[in-house]
Amino acid sequence: SSSRSSSNSETLLNERATQLLLAAGHALPKDSDGIHGDVFVGRAHDDEAVDWERLDFTAEDVAPTADWIKIAAQPGGGGGGGRSTATSLSGLLQQQATVAQQHGTSAGGGTTAPQSTLKYTWTQTDDEVEIKFQVGAHVQAKKHVQIKFQPARLKVVVDGEVLADSATGGRIVVDESTFTLQDAGDGRELCITLTKQSEQTVWPQAISTG
Repeated sequence: SSSRSSSNSETLLNERATQLLLAAGHALPKDSDGIHGDVFVGRAHDDEAVDWERLDFTAEDVAPTADWIKIAAQPGGGGGGGRSTATSLSGLLQQQATVAQQHGTSAGGGTTAPQSTLKYTWTQTDDEVEIKFQVGAHVQAKKHVQIKFQPARLKVVVDGEVLADSATGGRIVVDESTFTLQDAGDGRELCITLTKQSEQTVWPQAISTG
């Protein structure tokens, strides 16, 4: 989205845009009473498997109570976390995560098919993508975990259950990709690290859910 804003009286206060900003976890800039002027909001989907496409964005989607706003306000959802300054791109990449697969909502705003697998979260840096699954306390790496790395695909099987068998958000260096398993609360955490083939590339998602 982009905006044309001003803090003076020459442009009207855009109440809807201001509400969206605050609901997504951002704070108003210092000495500002809100967003002034026009704001354009849109939605697009790009998983690198098909051509980039623009999606419908209804009036309901612009409500401060819309699902994507609730996700943005969550930790790792891409919102502002109450900050009044703009979030850097690297900061956004660090906090991006795939959230609530059962809702069938992707981080990019597109709709994907609901998954019957365990929930996972993911983050990315300039050169790596980390995907984390919560698994049972009994899971052992050699006995229960099978992971197949391919240049543009990832398959994850834990204790006989397929958690993922999908295209990755970008191409990876197979020999440099790995995984770890460690205790986490009442269970264990399976952390998969994918090394990006092209550094500085922003992945729209960790793995395809379609």
